[in-house]
This record gives sequence, C-alpha cells and structure tokens, in this order.
Amino acid sequence: MSNAASNDDEWPHILVVDDIEDNRDLLRRRLMIAHFQVSEARDGAECLDMLGRQRFDAVLLDYMMPNMDGLETLQRIRAQWTKNDLPVIMVTARDEDPMIVKCLESGANDFVAKPFSFPVLQARVRAALTGTPRAA
Repeated sequence: MSNAASNDDEWPHILVVDDIEDNRDLLRRRLMIAHFQVSEARDGAECLDMLGRQRFDAVLLDYMMPNMDGLETLQRIRAQWTKNDLPVIMVTARDEDPMIVKCLESGANDFVAKPFSFPVLQARVRAALTGTPRAA
C-alpha cells in the first residue's frame, strides 16, 4: 500500500483501487496534480480494510481484479456506506452496456471507461463529491 498525501488537508481524499501498479501510479500522479490527496489499494480486500480504518471522500474502483472483483467490492462498500456517504466511480477497460448497468444498479455513482480523458475523470470525481460532507 502506498499513501501519497498533500500538505493541504482540505484537498479531497481519494482511494484508488487497482491491481495494476502502473494504473494506480498514473491515477495517483494525475489526481495529485489536480489537488487531491490519494491513497492506493491493490485489491478489494485491501480497499475494504482501508475504508474501515480511514475516511475517504471517494473511491476510484477498478472492475477487473483477481480474487474479489470490483463489483463484489462495490457491493460490500454499499453494505456499509450510501452513495452520498462514499461516492464510488468504477474504472475499467470493459464498457459493455450490461456491465455498466450492473455497476450502476449495484450502487456505483458513476463509470469511467479506460482509456479515459483525465479532464473528464477529474470532472466526474468532482461531480461525485458535490454535496458529499467532508469528515471532521
């Protein structure tokens, strides 16, 4: 697990969950440039563990991961947090309609297909954060 936080605690804290280190690194670097604090998880189990110990403002969750995929991870997140409490944006190379619908019906706030435009990703993260209360 890697944790890269800014010195500015006012920046929203995003948890990036992806089994591929290069994907996590790319998202972390781009999100930090856009003034987000970023923590990383390698898989669904690590994601759930981190969510149980720390407050995040949103989760970017990869759909295709070994062991516990993004959909199962999302369902476990929604068993504890509402869409307003913890926005989750699914990130994946698979963008078939049935899979997108299943993610949204399972509680994803939004969906971004790879390869994605970083301005679009940033806008979707900021939109998901709108109206979400910050932790004290």
